[in-house]
Formats: sequence, C-alpha cells, structure tokens
Amino acid sequence: MESFLPHFFVLRFPLITILFLLLFPLIALRLARSLLANLLDLTGLQMTPVTVAACVMSWTALLTGWMLLSYGPARFGLQHPPFGPLIEVPPWSLVWAMSLIPLPLLVSALRYSIKQQTTTWRRLAWGIAAGYLISSALLLVGRFSLEYFVAFPELFAAHRPPLHVIGFMRGYLDSQGSLLPGQRIVIAGFVITLAVYFFLGFAHYFRLKLFGNVPSLAYVLLLATLACWTLSGLSFFLDLYRVPASLVVFLYLFATARISKSDHYYHLFADFRTDPVPSPPHVLAAP
Repeated sequence: MESFLPHFFVLRFPLITILFLLLFPLIALRLARSLLANLLDLTGLQMTPVTVAACVMSWTALLTGWMLLSYGPARFGLQHPPFGPLIEVPPWSLVWAMSLIPLPLLVSALRYSIKQQTTTWRRLAWGIAAGYLISSALLLVGRFSLEYFVAFPELFAAHRPPLHVIGFMRGYLDSQGSLLPGQRIVIAGFVITLAVYFFLGFAHYFRLKLFGNVPSLAYVLLLATLACWTLSGLSFFLDLYRVPASLVVFLYLFATARISKSDHYYHLFADFRTDPVPSPPHVLAAP
C-alpha cells in the first residue's frame, strides 16, 4: 500500500476531477439542490454539448494522470507504478472505457429534465447519442493527432541545452534536451481546451446564434477540464520544490480580487425630489 501512496498524491488533481464528475449529480440534486439543480434541466439539443464536454473532461483526467505517472519517476524519483511501466499514450481501450464515467451525470440530467417536463426522454436520449457520436469522432481525430505529436520533430533549437537546464527540467526534457512526447501532448491539449473556452466565451458575448444553445452545465464542465489541465501541470512542476499548487491558485485569486475593474459597480445618485413617493395602494388605484 505504501508504494501506492506517492502515486495517489501525484494523481490528486486528475482523481479530484473524476470524483467531481461522478459526484456532481449527488451534489446538485441532494446537497445543493436550490443552487445547482437547474444546471441539469436540459433540452435534447442541450444534452449534446453536455455529453461532449463530460467525455472530454474524463479523457483529460485520464491523459493528465497518465502523463503524471509516466514522467513521475524522472521528475520526483518515484518508483514506477506497481502495475508496471507506462507509455506516453494510454491504451485506447482504456480511453474508450473512460467514456462511461459521464453516464451517472447524463442519466441524472435525463431524469431531472423529464421530471421538470422540459422535453421528452426520446429527445434527451437522442441528444446523448449525438453527443457520444461527436465525442467518438473527436476521439478518432485526437488519436491521429496524438500519434503525430508523439512523432513530431524537435520543437527546440538543434543545440543541446546545458546540463543544469536539463536537470532543472527533468520530466520535461530527455537526455538530449528534447521535449518529451507526452509533454507535447499535454501542452497541445491545454492550448486547445483554452482556445475552445475563450472561443465559447466570445461566442456567448457576441450572442452568436449557433452557440446560443450551449447550456451552463457545459461551461461548468469545460471550466473544470481547464482546471484539471492547469492544476495538474502546476503540481507536476511545483511538487519537486514542495510548493503546493493551491498556494499559486490562492495568490492568483487574491491578485484578481484586488483589481477593482474585475467587479461591476452601480452608481448611486442623490434623490432631489421633494414630492413624497406614492405608496403601493396609491399606485394600484391610479387611473
């Protein structure tokens, strides 16, 4: 059991991501029903982007966890996982199996939406099926993309970095100073997720009709996916120096809270009227 504990610590953010995806229906419908339950009230068309976002979130947890275990021995001096050495990309059978993780969330949303009489179960089921179909297409494209990134030519200059740089960046660079294939995959996944997040934000801001049906739950899942990429990357770098990633998050939130332009202010003006404000009965009785 002791051999598993360091790996569990390294995997804390991917594991938290999976637990969030599994426990969110319980939290939304039981523990914080008045606050979060409406997120699960979806139409059949809205169920499709939620399904895609949930699948991507589960795959992100798998991929970040796999990278942490693959390069943890080089970065932290950990032993290889008890179940054997890993490769840069997880087996695709395991990736497909991770598509089952969102099912509790999707079934809960289906049941709650039917209970709210938002739409019929057939439309919701078709929405889930369409989401899985789109997710499968994305997964196939991602598979070829990952294989390309693993074999991608060197991203750095041809000159070999100094030994102290390679030592500082262990777990990121190989002995020749080349960026490790798995790190290329993680960087690409983070950049793509960040681009999608900002794109949907701009689409919502400019009220593009094509993206007007994206529900709030899809944004929540996408934000959690982005948090998984970010916190896993921070922990992989900072754990070597015993600096908690949560400290960086706290400092970031503290800094943004100190920026006054991030809040919205209502300007108040003094009331210079001399006549009394009419009472509600007077307003209702007015012709």
